[in-house]
Amino acid sequence: MVVPYNSIFVSGLKFLNYLAKEFINKGIIIKVDFDFYEEMFGRISEESAKYRLWVLKTVAAREQNNVYIALKRLFDIALSLICMVIFAVPFIAVCLVIKIFYGYDPIFKQRRIGYLGKTFNIYKFITMKPKEKDLTDIFGEYAKEKNDYFAFGTFLRRFRLDELPQILNILKGDLSFVGPRPVWDKEYEIVEKEIPDYAVRNIVRPGIAGWAQLNFRAVRSIEDCLTRFSYDIYYIKNISLFFDVAIILKTIKRVFINDKKYAKPEAEKVKA
Repeated sequence: MVVPYNSIFVSGLKFLNYLAKEFINKGIIIKVDFDFYEEMFGRISEESAKYRLWVLKTVAAREQNNVYIALKRLFDIALSLICMVIFAVPFIAVCLVIKIFYGYDPIFKQRRIGYLGKTFNIYKFITMKPKEKDLTDIFGEYAKEKNDYFAFGTFLRRFRLDELPQILNILKGDLSFVGPRPVWDKEYEIVEKEIPDYAVRNIVRPGIAGWAQLNFRAVRSIEDCLTRFSYDIYYIKNISLFFDVAIILKTIKRVFINDKKYAKPEAEKVKA
């Protein structure tokens, strides 16, 4: 049985007694509409993301597993060291191509908000032609045109090779392989004023691959930030080794499939 979240509080004790008599005491599982939404779409609803108590309840529902946290950090370190050995030659080759053929500094740095709100520089291979940024239009950062990228940069982004330098961020402890994507500090300053408890997404280490990135496009508005936040909270609530492995495998698959097959709004997914 699915029950509207608000009706539980508005109807009071009489309604709760009715639920107990007719359903709970008969072993019938009751779910509020927010819980049902999570199971259906893989994220908390945007309405519940606006309720402070619901966000806190959602996060508090997760079990703190110190063994998992320690193993995840060891996995991050071990895999990043292996990747450094495997990709050492390609890393150097990419740097040389960008420097020699385009004359750009190969490594792009940007301030991001990380674990517990700590700021850090994220590293990526540069893929766009350098230009002056308009810091008054934070979402213009994501609304890029094809001619904003140089040819080799387009190739790097297509196969996610521009993310390789973030192996250094993982070794430093700034990132994990899996977690909510760290937000640009300029964006964060604006969005945290619009979305209640936005800082909750910082209670886990951010990652290169994330649940929101698999299910939603790059943000283009405050409303998009709320949707991304709803996926991040769902990940935090359901965080586990198996969930992380699933995200990694789906991310690897996504590298070899056109992005247009991903990040569709829920309405489009239901139609399909």
